[in-house]
Amino acid sequence: MMNVTGGQTSLAAAKEFSDFLKYMETEDNIKVWFNNKGWHAMVSFLNVANNAILRANLRTGQAPEEYGITVVNHPLNLTKEQLSEVTVWAVIPMMYPASSFFSVPSTAYVALSCINLFVGINSSAITFILELFENNPTLLKFNKTLKNVLIVFPHFCLGRGLIDLAINQAVSEVYARFGEEHVSNPFQWDFVGKNLVAMAVQGVAFFFLNLLMQHQIFPSRWFVEIAKSPIIGEDEDVAEERKRILNGGNKTNILELQELTKIYAGRHKPAVDRLCVGIRPGEVSWSLSLDESSRDQFKLHSPVVL
Repeated sequence: MMNVTGGQTSLAAAKEFSDFLKYMETEDNIKVWFNNKGWHAMVSFLNVANNAILRANLRTGQAPEEYGITVVNHPLNLTKEQLSEVTVWAVIPMMYPASSFFSVPSTAYVALSCINLFVGINSSAITFILELFENNPTLLKFNKTLKNVLIVFPHFCLGRGLIDLAINQAVSEVYARFGEEHVSNPFQWDFVGKNLVAMAVQGVAFFFLNLLMQHQIFPSRWFVEIAKSPIIGEDEDVAEERKRILNGGNKTNILELQELTKIYAGRHKPAVDRLCVGIRPGEVSWSLSLDESSRDQFKLHSPVVL
């Protein structure tokens, strides 16, 4: 800011201001130059100019230091962090039930990662390309409907939200080069607000879906209820252990298995059928079978004292 109160040079420049303003767009005009790369630059410099105008129009005898305008600015970094956080909230509970399709965790991780990338990249790219056909109302209408359908996928909400934020930033920089202000609220419903709300709702919905599926309240193809046939020919000590565990077991047990069942893929007969075992401190436990595998299991477990 120019110091208009001190020095002969400043006084001479101030006298020429009236002639200078006559050749600008209007006589009542003020322009502020600032570096638009700073988040607070525009607000700070405009506030300095507004305070200068306010104090310049005070009546004679009024102290300028008693009058001023205070501005508090807290700009948002285009909600990129908010998008990422809400996306994680929505994707994790959605991927958990989908992992039940796979028997190998590593295969589930690779396959679901590829599906996430495919859905997110392709859906965002398709809607972005369709927006380029501005002279085709049919495609624009179809694109609007497509975006409303794809909003059920968190991947699309993230990808499309980042594209919209990048476009808004580019437009703002172009306007800033011409000295104009173009600021859009990223939380507007038709901007990124709709995506944020959709992902927040999806996270809650998928979370409760997981709870229902875990408690087998919600019928699904992932949990197949197998009819339990009565156990026949069980040894007395095995039956006694099962009864003890099902009745509450022993509070001193450090390891307890209750009706553990293992069924291999493609088979209906369980390899392990409702096994119940409780291990107390200091005990050594191993399983016995009709073949020689029990001998190997004993060699494996005997050095381990729990």
